[in-house]
Amino acid sequence: MNRLALLSCLCLFQCYAFAQWTPLNGPETYNAFLLDAGKYVLAGTTQGVYRSDDYGLDWEIVPDLPPLFNCHSFSINQDSSQIIVSMRDDACKCMYLYKSNDEGESWEKISTPGFADYFSSIYSGNNAYILVSTSRIQDNQVIHTNWESFDGGVQWRRNFMDTLSDAPITNIRRYGTQLWGFSANKLFKGEMQGQNWGLVASTPDSLAIGDYLIRGDSILMTSVGVLYSKLWLSVDGGGSWTAMPFPFYLQHFQEKEGVLFAKGAYDQLLVSNDKGEHWAVQAVDSIHLNDFVFKGDYIIGYEFGTGIVRSEDSGKHFFRTGKRLGYASFPDQMAIMDRNLFVSDPYAADLNQSMAVHDLSQNTWDTKSSPSQTLGFSMFSDDLVSLDGRLLACMNTYDVLRSDDKGQSWSACTELSQWPQVPTGTRFFTLGNALFLYNTFWSTNFPLYRTTDYGNNWSFLDFSGVTSCSQSGSGALAGAVGQMVFAANRYGNCLYTSADLGNTWQSLALPEIELYSDTGFTYITDITTSDNVILLTIARNDRNQRDFFNFVSMDQGQSWQESNAPIGLRESNANISPVMLEVNSFLLLSTYGAGILISQDSGKHWHPFTEELPGLFIHDLVADNDFVYASVASHGVWKRPVQDLSLYDSAPEQKLIKVIAGPNPNTGLVRLIALSPIEKAQVMWFDMSGRLCLEENVAFLCQKAVVVLPFANGQYVYRIRTDAGEVATGKVVLIR
Repeated sequence: MNRLALLSCLCLFQCYAFAQWTPLNGPETYNAFLLDAGKYVLAGTTQGVYRSDDYGLDWEIVPDLPPLFNCHSFSINQDSSQIIVSMRDDACKCMYLYKSNDEGESWEKISTPGFADYFSSIYSGNNAYILVSTSRIQDNQVIHTNWESFDGGVQWRRNFMDTLSDAPITNIRRYGTQLWGFSANKLFKGEMQGQNWGLVASTPDSLAIGDYLIRGDSILMTSVGVLYSKLWLSVDGGGSWTAMPFPFYLQHFQEKEGVLFAKGAYDQLLVSNDKGEHWAVQAVDSIHLNDFVFKGDYIIGYEFGTGIVRSEDSGKHFFRTGKRLGYASFPDQMAIMDRNLFVSDPYAADLNQSMAVHDLSQNTWDTKSSPSQTLGFSMFSDDLVSLDGRLLACMNTYDVLRSDDKGQSWSACTELSQWPQVPTGTRFFTLGNALFLYNTFWSTNFPLYRTTDYGNNWSFLDFSGVTSCSQSGSGALAGAVGQMVFAANRYGNCLYTSADLGNTWQSLALPEIELYSDTGFTYITDITTSDNVILLTIARNDRNQRDFFNFVSMDQGQSWQESNAPIGLRESNANISPVMLEVNSFLLLSTYGAGILISQDSGKHWHPFTEELPGLFIHDLVADNDFVYASVASHGVWKRPVQDLSLYDSAPEQKLIKVIAGPNPNTGLVRLIALSPIEKAQVMWFDMSGRLCLEENVAFLCQKAVVVLPFANGQYVYRIRTDAGEVATGKVVLIR
């Protein structure tokens, strides 16, 4: 659907510039990935790129690169004459490419091909050759495209290697005279200039490829599942495969002087002296590496939480330099209990320090025992909840842990080895003193559980047998509104409700969505609930196109009204679920990709509430009587006074006029058509984070004007104000 879709957004920015979000500064952890760039060692962080010319002892931020942008990846060619780095401005979800031709001394920005929302892989070749694998969202579909440049990023053309797979081709590397890369469970290779790509092999167990290493005709490859990993070896170029005995996940393969190095499942440095058949932990001291690189006689690494480390004896012993790069903290899930804000941290190296606690009364930070300590290795929590003076954590290992002493210690409520007699899950919700657990992603016949004794005993709740309808999908969706429990199979087309904590169920009618063909169908992708409102997201696949529709119900599913909530493809595919809170008479909605939004009409219309937030990827949202707290991916915890919400009621009345935008001839030109007499007006364009992107004075001729939008594809809001104080607002979706 190549057009500008116009949506009504009246009063969107009437009260936009009042108080703003502020950071809740606290304990910080850091991570980085590394590159030997010749003269320098480069370190990419969530806030800029750093470099060191003394083997990792001293570091400086690279002055020619944006200091607040998130560095995504590096690539360097064989003679270090061309380094490419991809960086992202999280505030506007914009991707950029930068190039250095002097081993990282100076940098210049180069053009970005294909309106990319994300770079899956970058390859820097000789003679100014660059190959990139990009992804973008168009018409609610993810489009993967590969581009190549023969002049260092001045001009780009399509490279049709992306036609080999539905998933992006990643980890593109050069081995000898060939390029290699993988997509999902398929391994590919092509010529040095990105031509003549072909399939080498698929993983024997059909699982996704985790990493690979090429050594002549020998290929070492890992396959990865949810709770399973396998190491495979081929000695005939991928014709046949042998399963290696090492049982854990390996990645980041490197070879030095005939010895293989890799990072293990628990971020330990492992070595193999027999071509990958057997592996052993190399470091004598406990070390948890985010990344490592060889530089001269040293191994320079970045340890979760502690910073730069260096080894002079091939990784047996590491010296911790104490150098932490960047300033981003990594909050995940949050819970408020007894005037304390508990924040889980997925990247802390010390298991005793990965649960940060903020005393809301004293405005001070402390650390508590992490739920990971009970498991014996660092794993982040998928969800965290407080219930009757207890903390419960649902780990991404599917274990459920509980603390009865405010995070001082943790005990296991479940054990995965006893499944299905004990529950597994990824998300919690509560209703009274009952705690519900469900798994959003794992295909299982046991999707929803309940406990009324804080995890000591669990009951399986079977809601799918009420009616016969399409229940294909993965995992469950669930929540509570009032005294009612709602549940659905993810990607199914039936919605269920229970008035007795899940003991008995009945089905509810879904909102009607028009289908245009006999092969079209709909399915549920998200359920988000608050105290009194349920927000339902339904996808429609019809005529080779996927669309998303959002509906709200204020009467527990008896009737539905359309909502402009921006929940769709990003949220349904992300590990982070939307969160909806009722604060006073307002609704707040956090999303993973569209920031935080506010609604004054029970969720029918949503407006941005993200002033000064550094990113749009929100992990969690909680509130007390004084503040709303948001954990922003890679940017820490931010807070905003609850009283700010009332400012949305105090805007002066303005005379509204109607201005429509369209059509879009795929050029970036937008035609504004006023339905009231206008000669000239101020036109402001905002992205969905609320940041002003363009402001200009526009002359209207016969009530029409044409403007140029020099933006990447995405959603933008316009606000038009005439000299007479008349205001028009609206939203466009720019798709080329």
